[in-house]
Amino acid sequence: MPKLIEIAQNNRNPAVRKQAMFWLGQSNDPRALQFFEKCCRSEALAQYIFEMYSRISLRIAIFHNDCGL
Repeated sequence: MPKLIEIAQNNRNPAVRKQAMFWLGQSNDPRALQFFEKCCRSEALAQYIFEMYSRISLRIAIFHNDCGL
C-alpha cells in the first residue's frame, strides 16, 4: 500500500497516477482513506480527484443508458 500511495502522489505520468488512485479506491485499507483525506485537503489534488470521478460517473451513466438500464 505505501508504494501505491507514493505512485499516486509522485509519479510523473498522470495515467499512472490515475491507475494508482483507482486501485487505492478499490482497497479497504485505512491508509488509502487517509491518503484520500489528505488529497481533499490539497486543493490541486482535490480538483484532480473531482475531475477523475466526474469522468467515471459520466462513463457509468452512458453505459447504463446504452444498456437500457
